Amino acid sequence: MDQTTEAIVNFALMTGRADLPPGLVHSAKQKVVDAVACALGGLNSPPARIARRVALTATSTRGAGLFGSQHRVSHDQAAFANGVAIRQLDYNDTYPGGHPSDLMGAVLGSAAATGADGPAVLRSLVIGYEIFGAFVDAAPMGQRGWDSGLALGPACAAALGHLFRLRAESMRHAVSLSVMDAPALRQSRAGELSMWKGCAGPNSARNGAIAAQLAAEGMTAPGQPFEGKHALFEAATGPFSLTFPTRIEDAQRVQGTSLKYFPLDFNAQASVWAAKELRTKFDPADLSDLLVTTYQHAKNESAGTPQKWDPQTRETADHSLPYVMATTLREGFIDLRHFELDRVRDPALRPIMNKIRVEVDPSVTPRWPKESVLHFTATTTSGERFEVHVENPRGHSRNPMSDDEISDKLRTMADGVLPSSETEALLAWLWQIDRSSSVDELFRLLATAKVEN
Repeated sequence: MDQTTEAIVNFALMTGRADLPPGLVHSAKQKVVDAVACALGGLNSPPARIARRVALTATSTRGAGLFGSQHRVSHDQAAFANGVAIRQLDYNDTYPGGHPSDLMGAVLGSAAATGADGPAVLRSLVIGYEIFGAFVDAAPMGQRGWDSGLALGPACAAALGHLFRLRAESMRHAVSLSVMDAPALRQSRAGELSMWKGCAGPNSARNGAIAAQLAAEGMTAPGQPFEGKHALFEAATGPFSLTFPTRIEDAQRVQGTSLKYFPLDFNAQASVWAAKELRTKFDPADLSDLLVTTYQHAKNESAGTPQKWDPQTRETADHSLPYVMATTLREGFIDLRHFELDRVRDPALRPIMNKIRVEVDPSVTPRWPKESVLHFTATTTSGERFEVHVENPRGHSRNPMSDDEISDKLRTMADGVLPSSETEALLAWLWQIDRSSSVDELFRLLATAKVEN
């Protein structure tokens, strides 16, 4: 095996033998609660319903847990269907360059099949998040046209390898197998966005899940998946070097993952806070011009293509800074209702959007990805100027949401899906996952959710 594979395997095996420090346990639990909240909100989205229907064609008495169902399904189908539910509203956590909770559905589903206890689930997540973050930090993916799924396959394979109790040799094969199908095209996130935007990451996690399962059954894999002839470095990314902590106490990527306060692209979160403040200073009807200055990545992701200035799909609107800001200016808030198609295509919003300009500020671009900095300058028809500066909006890893805020997010997403008593039971279980002997209770509670076929 090559050095990159060895680095991944050594970190996964080290973590699998470690007791997590309390701060890391708490941060991992927050990510679980947040992901389940997102899953409840996304269970009845069209893509989640499609994925669930397909998953239920592969039921198994020994299979993985499926959100919203009493049935067990294959590990790979659970990874995909659960992940799609988590990902659909674009409300799940974010690490600069991708969404590590895209592997959460695989971990929780497979934990149900393996009988893993809560501490094993949290260790598995730390493995997955750290590997994902190491890839995103080091590998040239987006600029070469590859999606973050390149990182999710190996991360998920190693995370599930821990749940499957793979030894070193089998873990190496699991990682290698996942890399064979790792490069996913970033076309998934370019132009007018489709349903697949919220499915691409879970699909890469699915590849990692089947890789781990095959390796557990004895499947062997190429020995040089990263550094060999026609391997990943040569065919796709060029060389890179992954950096992992030598002690579990030094693991940083779970804590370095941000949560979303609003159900939209993280780069546009600040625009909601700014719009809320600006509309207290003047009547939005009097707006003449609104200049947003920000880092290059924010402009690329949320205002860099014509589709972001005239979104026609939910998936494009929640990645459109002009749409998000115009909506909040007009209405004072933004929630999931604003991403229904009749609102997304509302012609009355376009004149407001047309008053917004987004420009790159070279002085703040280098501060990303560690910091998110946006500045807003509004000019009214009477010539008055108002400015708002937002750094690291609520939910950013440097301005984290509280446990109460995360719990309230789950309650909101569970409204109409779970009875309030079941919601509170679910929250109580989730915040105690580190003390649980299995995840059976989680899937029992989620099976009571009102789901549409």
